[in-house]
Amino acid sequence: VAYRVRWLDKDKSGETFRVGAAARALVRFNELNLLGAWPMRGRFDVVLCRNVMIYFDDETQNRIWTRFAHVMQPGGTLCVGHSERISSALKLFELVAQTTYRLKG
Repeated sequence: VAYRVRWLDKDKSGETFRVGAAARALVRFNELNLLGAWPMRGRFDVVLCRNVMIYFDDETQNRIWTRFAHVMQPGGTLCVGHSERISSALKLFELVAQTTYRLKG
């Protein structure tokens, strides 16, 4: 309940919730060319990369998974699509749910 009060707001009907302003201020959405230069400088707690990697060959996928690992916090979460697996990078990540991995370390 404390998390709900802190991070969510009730909508106008009072029956459902939406992400509150404080939580929205922590999130940034940007386009990124996975094969090009990455402008990020910080470390990420969560990376969402869903239904993209299936279009790359295994070598390219492994290179991108490794790049994700280098921009994530230790213990950070990587969410992938249902048809994607990171078998080539399991030395870096551990499976915690069907489409969710945790960065080792």
